[in-house]
Amino acid sequence: MEKCTRLPYTVALTNLCTVFQLIAKANLHLNPAKCSLFHRQTSFLGHVVSEREVSTDPAKVEAVEKWLSPMSTGEVCSFLGLASFYRRFIAEFANIAQPLHQLTEKGQRFTWLPASQNTVNHLHKDLITTPILAIPDSTKPFLLDTDASNDGVGAVLSQMSEDDERVVAYYSHTLHSKTLTSKPSIGQEQNT
Repeated sequence: MEKCTRLPYTVALTNLCTVFQLIAKANLHLNPAKCSLFHRQTSFLGHVVSEREVSTDPAKVEAVEKWLSPMSTGEVCSFLGLASFYRRFIAEFANIAQPLHQLTEKGQRFTWLPASQNTVNHLHKDLITTPILAIPDSTKPFLLDTDASNDGVGAVLSQMSEDDERVVAYYSHTLHSKTLTSKPSIGQEQNT
């Protein structure tokens, strides 16, 4: 590998040279066809990442959109796996997906109900509207909104930008009878 020369007009190029040198030193190889350099945004692990935000990859979302109604417990598990991959983009994901999770419980007979179809439709809609999350900025304060009930807990992590509040991530979790305690909701919020 040629020695990289520092160009004064861009720090990015200097950093890239350092990375290339470390890769060469470790005797690793890159596939040029899979490299994406100096782009304002790129696809990475099912997400589209830019300097300010992260969104769902349209190709993955298209797979969700084309997914037919599950006809077995295995198909429900597969759909939930794909939808759960993007759970941090969907507010109250755990509550929305609960009817589908109930279909996957051990000993549960598979019965496709209108509530099951409504859940699939709701998740389809939430995922195809291209949810966007902000990239966290360590120089700005974070806002954490939490909520809890006897059925579940949820949270929204966000930051203020110059003109509005931007969501960084959503979190939700359904509480099952074995995880419930006698604490009131306020106690559950403190444990979130």
